[in-house]
Formats: sequence, structure tokens, C-alpha cells
Amino acid sequence: MFSGIALASMLMLIRFGHSTLTGRIGLGLGDVKMAGAGAVWINPMLLPFFVFAASSAGLAHAVFITKSDRGVRLAFAPFLACGLFSCWMTEHYL
Repeated sequence: MFSGIALASMLMLIRFGHSTLTGRIGLGLGDVKMAGAGAVWINPMLLPFFVFAASSAGLAHAVFITKSDRGVRLAFAPFLACGLFSCWMTEHYL
């Protein structure tokens, strides 16, 4: 429970800092809530892997897949789901 609150709080701080610096909202509240809920499901020791897997999947998609669509907004929730699934598989099958 506390890991979900901690991750959601960290992402809220990142969201607030980004919007303060750039004037745009880069991380939606749904992404923050989804990451917090996902953090409750997995082992707290896997939180860095969860965030790393989601961000690296999003970064890879942004760099390699959407090369021609530079102005398109990219949702982070599917990448959070991929990171959560990979953590869940790691936790239960390794």
C-alpha cells in the first residue's frame, strides 16, 4: 500500500515540476493513478524495474516507431501496463 502511495506521490511531483517548467502537462492524472495502483500489486522491490520497463518501452516507441509523427501526443498508460505485466511475470515465474 505504501509503495503505491510513494510511487504516485513521486509521479505527481514529476508532473507538477514538468508543468511548472514547461507550462504543459506531460503526465496525465490517469497515468499517475495507474502507476500507483500497479505498485500496490507488485513487490516493492520491483518498483525500480516497473518504472524502468515502462519508461524504456515508451522511449523506444517514441524513438523508433513514431519517427514520422513528431507532433503526436503519446499515452503512457500502455507502457505502464507493459511494465506492470513484466514485473508480474518476473515476480510469479522467477
